[in-house]
Amino acid sequence: MLADTRETQPPSEQALLKGERDRLIRNALDNLPELQQQTVVMKMYGNLTFQQIADALDEPLSTVSSRYQRALKALRHSLEELL
Repeated sequence: MLADTRETQPPSEQALLKGERDRLIRNALDNLPELQQQTVVMKMYGNLTFQQIADALDEPLSTVSSRYQRALKALRHSLEELL
């Protein structure tokens, strides 16, 4: 019987870089104000439209859209400082 060597091999450099990138993004997202964070999560991870987010939060579409844009700008700024 052959031993499973996948468990004993160190992660690849690409896997390590992806893990680090994901950690940085999570940290930057966690530092956003709650409503910005919620909007980004609903849009990017929930694949909701701005209209669906506006309906779910009972807010105007323009508010949701501008909040999302401010959140992306803040995320870009946070991540640029780290890179």
